[in-house]
Amino acid sequence: MSDFLNIIHYCFYLFFVKLDYWFNKANPFLLIYKIPFIKRYHRKHNWNPYDQRRKVWNDQKYGFNIIIAGGVLAASLVGIFISLVFLINNIFKIYENIPIYFILISGILGYIVCYVLVFKGYKYLSYFEKYQFWNIKKRRGNMFFSFLYIVFVIILILICIFKS
Repeated sequence: MSDFLNIIHYCFYLFFVKLDYWFNKANPFLLIYKIPFIKRYHRKHNWNPYDQRRKVWNDQKYGFNIIIAGGVLAASLVGIFISLVFLINNIFKIYENIPIYFILISGILGYIVCYVLVFKGYKYLSYFEKYQFWNIKKRRGNMFFSFLYIVFVIILILICIFKS
């Protein structure tokens, strides 16, 4: 289970890094740094804005992309746990209206599972070191698997919303 969640997390991270890369192609604020006198000023002060920006967004420990990927992973697990509450209630007809504390408990349980298996003690960093040596075929396969995971979560949530 831990390996599965870390693969999903790593693929989300790669997706957001690639998305960041493509958005930077047309980012007007980064084009400012191509103006010659601004480029000379930064070179004179030994400061590279591209490296600083890459560090802020793509750092594997504190970067924005890792935070976003972790949030998507945690939200998907919370969505699965809450959907399971609704599915179990629909199957067994236990409650007419599900009490809010069942939803809160299942959401908290989803986050705790994500925290313990992925985030606690930066466990994902050791998995990331292992995963960065995937060949292109394995990487594409896992990215497709992660895409299917998100589609599954969305379909599960939609089924639970419209089934109720």
